[in-house]
Amino acid sequence: MLGFVGRVPDCEWPGWKPRTCSDWQCNRARSDVRVHWRWILSGKSRQIPFYPVQACANEGETTRRWSVTSQTTSHSRTWSPVEVESVKPGDHPNAALHPLLFISGPRLGAWAFRKHFLPFFARQGFEVHAMTFPSDRASVEELCVDVELVAASLRQAPILVGHAEGGFVAQACIQRNILPFPRLILLSSLPPSGLGILLLRKLLTEPYQFGRTLLQRVTTYHSPTPTANDAEDTGLASTSMWKKGMFCFVALSKQRASLYGENVLVMGVSGSPMLDPISLSETAAWWETKPVILSGTSDDIMLDSEWNDAASMIADWLHRAEAVDELIRWTRESMF
Repeated sequence: MLGFVGRVPDCEWPGWKPRTCSDWQCNRARSDVRVHWRWILSGKSRQIPFYPVQACANEGETTRRWSVTSQTTSHSRTWSPVEVESVKPGDHPNAALHPLLFISGPRLGAWAFRKHFLPFFARQGFEVHAMTFPSDRASVEELCVDVELVAASLRQAPILVGHAEGGFVAQACIQRNILPFPRLILLSSLPPSGLGILLLRKLLTEPYQFGRTLLQRVTTYHSPTPTANDAEDTGLASTSMWKKGMFCFVALSKQRASLYGENVLVMGVSGSPMLDPISLSETAAWWETKPVILSGTSDDIMLDSEWNDAASMIADWLHRAEAVDELIRWTRESMF
């Protein structure tokens, strides 16, 4: 497999349908990522070659698994590939809808969205993708590079849907302003101040609950209404831990972010054992919006038995936002 240093490969990638150069991938992402590589390489003694997407599913399958691989040349370190699961839209696909890219927290992976969220939003007409971060990433910057590589390989700029620590990475991607992500959805996400301040606040205010939650969070999630299928999900969660944690927000100015207000959805749960109301309010205030608070569900919304309520709210919000975009496009075309 050939590598491409500092640039996005040509349109006809191995294992992928040929695209025309009028696609978003070729026109927008290629120039943006080229600038991005120069920024990364400045002041750093490493190179990050970009490898083409490798499709693993046969033609006609609804679900496919593929990966994006990049590697460093310094210190003999090779990056593990980023695994992605994709589901085609259902019976009523809408090419005008932006794809959805789900980013999970450290205990989870693409499998966490596979059971409920991926098929649900595919039936809503969205092209959906969920990614699993490898355990060898050493910084938030490297995680953001993974997200940007996957996003640049899609037909159109995706809407980022970040859960827990994955929401933290999604916020950092928006702050970096490398790719034009149209919208951001945060599900029980870490606040912009990061994990360190949150843990310190929990330790000082609720030391017993802090220790109890920390032990439970290694092996399970907290659902008020557990089901028989939770045992399978719990076993998967306990084997999907990252080696690296995130304790600080990316040091970038808020003015660099391009999404605010109606383009950002902040969703949390009441009575969360980990994310307190202060964290949820902080995240919503940072993005200049109001939080949506769910009751009777867990922090791991997509695995909870009440997942459908949250998914329906997200779908309604997405369809309203996409309808507004379509109206704006139609108005511009009519005027000019």
